[in-house]
Amino acid sequence: MGAGGCALLSSATSTVALAQASDAGAPVEEPKGPPASAGVAAQAVDKWKDPILRISHEVWQNAELSLNEIVSHQIHIRELEAAGFTITSRGTSGVPTAFIAEWKQGTGGPLVGYLPEYDALPGLGNAAEPRQTPGPKGVEVGHGCGHNMLGAGCTGAAFALKEMMQAAGTPGTIRVYGCAAEEVEGAKVYMARDNLFADLDAALAWHPAPLAGTGVVRLAAVDMLKVKFHGRTAHAGNTPWDGRSALKAAEMFGVGVQMMREHLQSTTRLHYIYEAAGQAPNIIPDFAQVWIMVRDIDRPKVGSITEWVKQVA
Repeated sequence: MGAGGCALLSSATSTVALAQASDAGAPVEEPKGPPASAGVAAQAVDKWKDPILRISHEVWQNAELSLNEIVSHQIHIRELEAAGFTITSRGTSGVPTAFIAEWKQGTGGPLVGYLPEYDALPGLGNAAEPRQTPGPKGVEVGHGCGHNMLGAGCTGAAFALKEMMQAAGTPGTIRVYGCAAEEVEGAKVYMARDNLFADLDAALAWHPAPLAGTGVVRLAAVDMLKVKFHGRTAHAGNTPWDGRSALKAAEMFGVGVQMMREHLQSTTRLHYIYEAAGQAPNIIPDFAQVWIMVRDIDRPKVGSITEWVKQVA
């Protein structure tokens, strides 16, 4: 199954190690090489190969932007229901394309969560080949971050773990969180706000990469702001003196952000776009909007820089 299958196998075998820990809270030791259950996990993954690949291919073909993954989230729901999972929540935490699915066996045992994502990105549409070639929807929307595989891997790992738990008679619960809109605010943020992860013993995910493996990765903290500027419209040819350009204010904000860069550490990232900047060059715009993202290695640093950005605005 290639790199995706290897990463899926890593996820499944890691979860089995957790499932085999006793209910009394026995520690899960770091594995020394491939676990004994690796072969069983590989067989379980192979059994579910067709639905796993079907999810990946269909989500790729139906690439959808964040918060609009109408078809993509239904693909996951369809395959989860076919595999015996129950959809316990739709529109989870107020996000229309988020969901939760669950499967349970026996009483007690660990509660393991998987976090599939399935949103795409604007301007990155491509055919399924290693070169720049317009995809099924041209270049407008595409899976530049491989969320078609990410989602298939996480949902597929849930299938494989269910298969292994059934074969071994292991009690426990598998919960699949449909994590919509990862590329923007992210359904996971609202799920965490609503304490939907609080009862998990473990949460697992993976991301497509040139090499497959397991590891602990520290991710950046991020803030996203939409800064709105209001002015007064006027005809730029006839009476420009009557106008107050919101676009000029947005441009000055952008210059201020650029002036910040000299004083930022190398771990900081600032990137923005003009979401609204007027509709015609001969009309002074009375509204402009900038979408800006602030990233750094921890929440306090991001919070501090975000306050600075607000002062610039």
